[in-house]
Amino acid sequence: MRINPLFVASLQRRQSGLYAPPAEIVWEAPYNMSATSGTVTIENRNFDCTDTGDTAGAAYATAAGAKYIFNNCRFRSKAACVWSNYSIGLELNNCIGECVNPGVNGVYNRGFLHGQYNWLVVRQCTMKGGGMRISTTNPTRLRIQENHAINIEGRFSDGAGGYLTTSPSLLLTRQFFQINGRTCGSTGDPALIEWNYVQNTPGQSHPGGDMISMYGGASGLSTDPLKIRNNMLYGNNSYSPTTVTYSGRGIMLEAGTGGYIDIDDNIGARTPGLVSINGDGHYSNVNIRRNKAYWSAHFGGSWLTLSTAPFGANASSTGTNQAWADNEWWYWDGGYYATGGVDRFVKNYTNSGNSEGTGWVEHFPLSEATEDAVPATWFALAAAAGKTQIGSTISPWW
Repeated sequence: MRINPLFVASLQRRQSGLYAPPAEIVWEAPYNMSATSGTVTIENRNFDCTDTGDTAGAAYATAAGAKYIFNNCRFRSKAACVWSNYSIGLELNNCIGECVNPGVNGVYNRGFLHGQYNWLVVRQCTMKGGGMRISTTNPTRLRIQENHAINIEGRFSDGAGGYLTTSPSLLLTRQFFQINGRTCGSTGDPALIEWNYVQNTPGQSHPGGDMISMYGGASGLSTDPLKIRNNMLYGNNSYSPTTVTYSGRGIMLEAGTGGYIDIDDNIGARTPGLVSINGDGHYSNVNIRRNKAYWSAHFGGSWLTLSTAPFGANASSTGTNQAWADNEWWYWDGGYYATGGVDRFVKNYTNSGNSEGTGWVEHFPLSEATEDAVPATWFALAAAAGKTQIGSTISPWW
């Protein structure tokens, strides 16, 4: 398994979002994606964006029609690493990006990738401080594979290198990946979100929301469902998990009518709720199978603070044909109920697709140490499946 050890060590030493590059990297001005046709390939280059504007990026589109392939590139940005308000094709292969603290009071970073794409492949990339969000255009190919995301940050800058810790900073949500109301994939080419490692360290990040979000009726195809599978979702807490409440989930389906989604073989640890279908999410033809959730409810020996109960599977709304099967749940003790009572693991409102308490097996007890060891188990599974590179092989600069 290839994750750069210098990368891991640097994450332990430095706060997310610091802007201090070494002199040996030569940074270029942002790349303007302005072609109106054809395929443009960009390799082994380093793009830097110091603008904090809404549509700025280390790579940004000013025209529709072309497809861009970035191989082995670095992106660093106070806005977004990659931004497009135009329908373009995009591939990022073995790239690395840092979402930098904007350094302006009340301004937030817009993430690793943002905008509309008719073709999107992000494979074996490393992103620090932000994730991906797509909308407006239906991607006929969607591949989000073997990436490493760390310390996603949803707070506003305080203008002095840190982050605001009062409203409205807590209202901003930043996911690893969100689809806003799009239909993804093509016949014979299903959309895939798989074998990604999302790692948020308590006290060093504030995603502010769900880690993988199907929003506004996002869907796959009836012939080729969207597949969210084999992801490791580790840590989804507020910036102060023992004092500030938080209700973000691992994988969330909400706000609209969608479906044809398979959620299989994902693992969540230190994440308050692995799979949820929200009360405003009318999702049908959804399979939720063989997922594993680990929740010790503690950090550093202290209780974590949640605004709602940590449902592993919150089934609600009016969707149909939801199959929950062979999922497992580990909790800190036996006081968290699989069925009935206030603290029930599977919560069902009016959803005819899922019966309360079915599809999951509960285990206990679970210690913090066991929960923290879960990613190592996932890496072993990835290696056995031939996934020998998770994230970019490019050395970081932070």
